[in-house]
Amino acid sequence: MKKKVRCQRCRTMYPAKNAPSYCLSPLCEGQLEPIKLVSFYAKDTPKTKKLQGSWEERAKRQKRNSQEYIDWRIAVFTRDELTCQHCGQQGGELSAHHIKPWATHPAHRYEVSNGQTLCLVCHRKLH
Repeated sequence: MKKKVRCQRCRTMYPAKNAPSYCLSPLCEGQLEPIKLVSFYAKDTPKTKKLQGSWEERAKRQKRNSQEYIDWRIAVFTRDELTCQHCGQQGGELSAHHIKPWATHPAHRYEVSNGQTLCLVCHRKLH
């Protein structure tokens, strides 16, 4: 497994060795508050992930990597001030959670009011 770091806002990944302190992607450029990168161990490289799964799974991943989805995540995190809405944890590894599920409510996928910021522990409890 390779150690990598990932931006919590835009999910840009960098190799852990010689990684920058803050995200350098154009999506995070000019934001009021820089987001620290979070380290993790990557089991699969992005190349192998693209090859895995059915065409439905690949289509789903593409939608979740779209600019519209990234903008929705940033808007939810900004509105909630990077704070878990269940336990109050500030910062750390956060998830943008859809209140009305992604799969069953496609019309509400990119509405900021349908999202909430959750830490990974609280997000796992809901799923």
